[in-house]
Amino acid sequence: MATHYLYEIKNKVNNKVYVGVHTTKNINDGYMGSGSLISKAIKKYGLENFTKKILEVFDSEERMYERELEIVNSQFVSRNDTYNLVCGGRGGWLKSNETISIKKIKDENWYNFLKNNISLGVRKAIQEGKCRNATKEFMMMRTMKSTLPEFVEKRKKTYERMNYQQKENHNLYGKRAVHKLDCGWLWVDESILKEYLENGWIRGKGKNKPKFGVINGD
Repeated sequence: MATHYLYEIKNKVNNKVYVGVHTTKNINDGYMGSGSLISKAIKKYGLENFTKKILEVFDSEERMYERELEIVNSQFVSRNDTYNLVCGGRGGWLKSNETISIKKIKDENWYNFLKNNISLGVRKAIQEGKCRNATKEFMMMRTMKSTLPEFVEKRKKTYERMNYQQKENHNLYGKRAVHKLDCGWLWVDESILKEYLENGWIRGKGKNKPKFGVINGD
């Protein structure tokens, strides 16, 4: 018979906590949460620096999730002393669209985690057929990222550079991509394009081939 319980994991070094739920037939299975931040913290500090305490046991999985949602709410998620990223209960990823705090989004460690890991999570979700909520979460994060001052400034500079490199000013103006199936692709000047095509090169970049560079007609 399965056991449904609510637990708390605590970091003995910095006192940060993670609260989650688990269903198991072996209460001593060593489960230490599945959250991304708590997993990274355990890897960083070592399992010996964490304690786990069962807070409540439930008769049903439904009641377990209801209780998790009551405790791991938006206020809990927004605290600096927690590893939880989303609200508890079923569909936590979707609920997090409204509850992840701006404070955590702007925190450097949190942003680095997002940048390095969220796309991997989206790809995994798509592979497992769970892409709806994870993709929505990812797009929400991308939107928040785009409003940060450093990215606004970076975007402005990019637009200025793009406007400058239009038509004749663009470094690839007058160039065409060609490729060979056994090697890769490159940009060649239009003035020598015919010569490349006559020697077995094919228009376009092909698929999954490395880029050589740019060949001018000089």
